Amino acid sequence: MMIRLSENAGMAVLVLGLAAVLLALGVLQYRSSLQVSEATSEQMQASLRGSLMDMRMALERELTLICRDLQVRDTDSDMEIMTQLGGRVEQWRRAASHPELVSSVFVWQADAGHHQGLQLDPASGDFEKSNLPAQFEPLRQQLLQMSEFPSPPRGMLKPSFAPGSPAAIPPPQDSEFWMIDENIPALVHRVVKPGAAHPRHKAPAVTWIIVELNLQVLSQQILPELSQRYFGGKGGLVYQVAVLRGDAQPSVLYASGPGFANDAGTTPDASLTLFGPPMPMGGGLALAPPAGGRAGTGFRPMRSANGIGRLEPLRNSNDGDWKVVARHREGSVEAAVAGMRRRNLALNFGILLVLAVTMGLIVVASLRARKLAQLQMDFVANVSHELRTPLTGILSAAQNIADGVVDSPHQFTRYGSAIAGQAQQLSDLVEQILLFSATQKDRHRYNFETLPVSRLVDKAVSSLAATIHSSGFVVEKQIAPDLPQVRVDAKAFAQSLQNLIANAVKYGGEARWIGISASLETSSPQPEVAITVADRGIGVAASELSHIFEPFYRSPSVTSAQIHGSGLGLPLAKSMVRAMGGRLTAKSSPGNGSAFTIHLPPAGGIAEDSLATVTAKSDS
Repeated sequence: MMIRLSENAGMAVLVLGLAAVLLALGVLQYRSSLQVSEATSEQMQASLRGSLMDMRMALERELTLICRDLQVRDTDSDMEIMTQLGGRVEQWRRAASHPELVSSVFVWQADAGHHQGLQLDPASGDFEKSNLPAQFEPLRQQLLQMSEFPSPPRGMLKPSFAPGSPAAIPPPQDSEFWMIDENIPALVHRVVKPGAAHPRHKAPAVTWIIVELNLQVLSQQILPELSQRYFGGKGGLVYQVAVLRGDAQPSVLYASGPGFANDAGTTPDASLTLFGPPMPMGGGLALAPPAGGRAGTGFRPMRSANGIGRLEPLRNSNDGDWKVVARHREGSVEAAVAGMRRRNLALNFGILLVLAVTMGLIVVASLRARKLAQLQMDFVANVSHELRTPLTGILSAAQNIADGVVDSPHQFTRYGSAIAGQAQQLSDLVEQILLFSATQKDRHRYNFETLPVSRLVDKAVSSLAATIHSSGFVVEKQIAPDLPQVRVDAKAFAQSLQNLIANAVKYGGEARWIGISASLETSSPQPEVAITVADRGIGVAASELSHIFEPFYRSPSVTSAQIHGSGLGLPLAKSMVRAMGGRLTAKSSPGNGSAFTIHLPPAGGIAEDSLATVTAKSDS
């Protein structure tokens, strides 16, 4: 008992230890997933910032190619400038990937504030006199003011950072500086003529080159290409992208999906101005100030890879600012990371669950193996005792004969019968063990025959007549007439029924009564022939009924009552009945006896009229 308690305590400690390990793994997985989510969020945000900056630089690179190809020298005369521009525009169109990007080219001098300038005729390549379009009026007014000074006064360009910060540093005095008017949109270049003087300020004369851009080409070709290049993936755009103009009531220049840019209920994951200082507009991820400038001090233009200064916005107000906004297609970066974390947690905890189930199965298998080992040890002990009883009788009788105790023919006959009976009991036990082994390994071969139930029952009872008579039991048979025949293996059926009768003798108690009945059951979906062996003995507890058909199992009450047995009779009977297409059931209650029933299907079914006749007889 102490050993069993120690084993149970050890198993409990093992189970608790495994549970603690699984709990620790779950906590570590949860913390690890949180750290991975934070790192993933930072990585995605950094990647998004890089993609925004790459898109901005790619757009600027596309526009500065125009600036580079249309670059003129300050020393050129107006006639030389116009002659060069015509050829350069045509040359740029032939080499450009989007030749329709340039809508028109104007040359305008702020000599007296006139609206008239020169416009390039694409057909002839010559400049002709033309009034500036009406949408150029705000630009013309600003260029007029800028032309009155040898260099643009401070504050003439828009502030570089937050409102209230000092104005931008004026552009350098070189011919490579280009600006962009985001409202038209148009590229603007100032050509200062040192040799000519302004009529009012004695300042050098200024000629302005205005390159009007095709907004439709920008919004329908260039911006979608850049979005796909920097925000696309195998399944389409990873981020929803939009390019807006203005802050108060922004207009949508481009949107990767319908409704995204105008959805006021959501905040983008990041936003960035496309021209001027690279800064977030209206929320989003903060970006570091560009090289050469710092927040609150202004932005100094830098040279691009094309040798052209960075495009600087012209407007004083922020109404025309272009900005690109991006939001993850799952709603936000946080939502995408949270979904990824949930999926990882589900996978990790699924693995832990499988591990827990596996551990549980191992523990259950270990317990079952221990139980089976105990049952096998009990079986060995019980079988040894069962073998010892007939062997002791045989040895005792043989010893008496050898010692000359038996000296009359009558005694020789009696001793010979005793030895034969004990040998038969020993043979039956060995045969039962071998038969059980064969049925468990599916090696037993069955020879099926169609036989009447009454003959099968009589044969089984007659085989155990001596045992029944010597034990003082009374057998009461009730076989219903006109029972259909059953298709069984006669030997296997007899063995099964004999096992049930032997159990009734063994556990029948003081009542010394065995009831054997056979009838046709019609209450089940298919008619069955039921052969029942009942006794009025000690019975079986309800909690043990599910175990009595397990190999080697013996009830604790039976063991304590020192009723010997091998624990193979019922499992063997059930296995053979099942092999014959039937089933074996049991009903019992402690102190009231037990009833074991073999259910077999009728051979070849049963006709409707025969079924009605049998039913009527059973009802009567």
